[in-house]
Amino acid sequence: MRIIALALLLAGILQAGAAAALGLQPMRAEGATPGGAKAFYINVLNPFDYAVQYELTLLEPDLQTPAGRAAISRSLLTVPPGRSQRVVLTFDIDEASDERTVRLCAFDPSNVGDVLVRVCGTYTGYRFGSERHRRALSPQSAQRTGGQ
Repeated sequence: MRIIALALLLAGILQAGAAAALGLQPMRAEGATPGGAKAFYINVLNPFDYAVQYELTLLEPDLQTPAGRAAISRSLLTVPPGRSQRVVLTFDIDEASDERTVRLCAFDPSNVGDVLVRVCGTYTGYRFGSERHRRALSPQSAQRTGGQ
């Protein structure tokens, strides 16, 4: 029984290590847009010493529902060892809403197991003139972020 528990613990640690190694940069981004669409450049990182093929998926913030009216420039890419590759994420913002958040998730489809090892970033777009945009431009916001 102890051997099974130890094997399960080791498998969990190895999968957690794989998730910690995979990266998206930036992991979180937000920005204003004058229209009804927003785009971000995102780098998919491979810290390993071998090439890895990653699958990218776009989801709603619940991390279960596929994100409609959203696209990624490449949903499957092979990243060389120790390198990164840039993709473009685009999504529409509903007419009835001033902002929208989508999640971009990356995982290695060859890493098959009981646990899906994936890394997800959060990306939010909001319309110029929206409440979120006004808050981002306020002097208090500049003080909280160090003027950045």
